[in-house]
Formats: sequence, structure tokens, C-alpha cells
Amino acid sequence: MDSNNIITAPQIKSVEKIYRLWRTGHTGSLRRFYAFMTSPTAERDRFVAECGSEADFDNGILSIILKENRQ
Repeated sequence: MDSNNIITAPQIKSVEKIYRLWRTGHTGSLRRFYAFMTSPTAERDRFVAECGSEADFDNGILSIILKENRQ
């Protein structure tokens, strides 16, 4: 089983857009989407990679910001 060492959830600039993208391949409520995005899994990693992300390093803290690049 794949594992993910990054335990923090990415920041999402537009939850509605990313949720709609998530719904194209998943079923569930917004609550289920939040659970998916806050659980460090290989599946979440793939979704984040498909959507696109940028890294922000500020005061020693790395934040991953999810973008809506996926069509």
C-alpha cells in the first residue's frame, strides 16, 4: 500500500471548484470531500497532483496550495 509522509492538508483557494472536480471521480458530500482532503493517502496525493499545486514557504512553514488546473 502506498503511504504519504505529508500529513497536513493542502490549502484550497476555491473549495467549490475543487469539490466539483473531486465529484467527477468520487461520490459523497462536502463532508466526505473534507475528510478526503485531510487524510494523508496516496489517492489524495494523486488528486492534488492532477489538480496542480504550488508551494509557499513562509517563516519555516511549508504550505501546499491547491490550484484548479485540472480540466
